[in-house]
Order: sequence, then C-alpha cells, then structure tokens
Amino acid sequence: MESGGQYRQGISRISFHRKSHSLGWSDRAGYGETVMKQAKSGISRRLFVLPIVSLGVVLSMVLAHSVLWGPLKPVHAPLKVIEIGMPAPDIHLPSAQGDTYHLADLRGQAVLLSFVNSRPPDASLSTPDVSRSQIVFLKNIAHQYEPEKVQVLLVDATALVTGEQPDRNAILNFARNWDMETIPVLIDGGTTAQAYGISNVPTTLVIAPDGRVTHRWDGFVSAAQLAFAVQSLVGLPDFGARSVPLQCSVNKETNL
Repeated sequence: MESGGQYRQGISRISFHRKSHSLGWSDRAGYGETVMKQAKSGISRRLFVLPIVSLGVVLSMVLAHSVLWGPLKPVHAPLKVIEIGMPAPDIHLPSAQGDTYHLADLRGQAVLLSFVNSRPPDASLSTPDVSRSQIVFLKNIAHQYEPEKVQVLLVDATALVTGEQPDRNAILNFARNWDMETIPVLIDGGTTAQAYGISNVPTTLVIAPDGRVTHRWDGFVSAAQLAFAVQSLVGLPDFGARSVPLQCSVNKETNL
C-alpha cells in the first residue's frame, strides 16, 4: 500500500497524463511550457534564497566568534616591502657569535644588510647556491672597509626558507666555516624578514648613515653593483690600509 505522498504524486501524474491527452497538439505544447516555466521559477527561487541563507550562516558564525574569542585575525600578515628612500625598520637581533645588534646603534655608518640561507646546499640539486655566492662578495666589501665606515650584517633566513625556527648551533657552525670574524650572522625567527618584506633569498639592502634605504636587490647582486652602492655613500676604500686578495667560496660545511 502506497504512502500518502506517493499516492498524491501518482494521482498528479495520472491527471497530467489524462489532461494532456484530452488537449490538442498545440494545447499540449502550451500546457507543457507552462509546467516547465513553473518548474524553472521554483528552481530560480531556490537558487536566489540559498546564497542569502548561506551568507546569514557565515555572518552568524563570525559574530559568534567575535563575541566569544575576539575578532578574526589573518593567518599571515601581508608583506610590506621596504623600498628605496624609505627608512629602514629597526633591528634588534642576537648574533650567532654571541652579541646583540641594534640597527639604531649603527647610525653614522653605512650598513650592508643581506638576508641569506645559512643551511648547507642540497647536493642533489644542480642549481647553484646563490646565497653562498653572495656571501663571497659581501665578505670582500667587509675586508675593504673599516667597520666604523661600513658594517656588513648577515641575517639568517632559515625561518623564511624552511618555515622552521633557526638552530643557533648550526648558524654558529656556518659562521665559523666561513671565517665570519667581523661579519655578524644575526638569528631571525622571521619577524625581521617580514618587516623588510623579504620573499626570497638572498635579498640585500644598503642603508645610508642616516637610516634610509638607498639600494635594494631581491636576488643575487654582483660585486660591481655592491661596490658602486657603497662608494656612493662612503667613497673609495683605503686599499693601502686593508689590502686583501679576493675571497673565494669555501666548501668546508661541517656539523658541530
């Protein structure tokens, strides 16, 4: 025995069938069009109502979250790229060598600030390690100028490259392998890289003695470009006082 809904549905189908047979061909077509228009109208109403209901549900969830736990916050804050002419954001970071560096304390000096990857290169990759190539040129700038004139700062970008927190022992080992006696390697958990809008490494900035950014390179920068940028701020190096041969890349990565 059919249920009430099925029985009424069957009666409706029989009525429609009988009515369509009692009409002429033209009347049948008109009656069919009327039925189709009614069906489409019902679907259109549903399609119009559903987004409104969904929006109401989402707004209710956001309101409930704001009342119970506070306003929603973005997972990642948008990067604000520090461009040429802008003041350099302050830095207050520890170095792998044990000191703490504050950018405000370096006013009056030109600063070469470079975000690099300190992790050993992946031997399975055929692409060159541009961070290490960049460090070679930065070391030569550091050897050509007294620190009182030009201070080179390397910022370890492990958090940016891998998403992991930096390992101080690994960074210290990297600094020792590369003979970083006069070049601090700063340990950044990611906040400084975000403040400068760093999205890839190496990224190098030149900061004038008054704290303004005068040059920025997102990617590898040649030795000639670095030298010209520094000379435009502090002049030529005193080669007689600090004459050193060109430093070559070092391949003595070891683990502590």
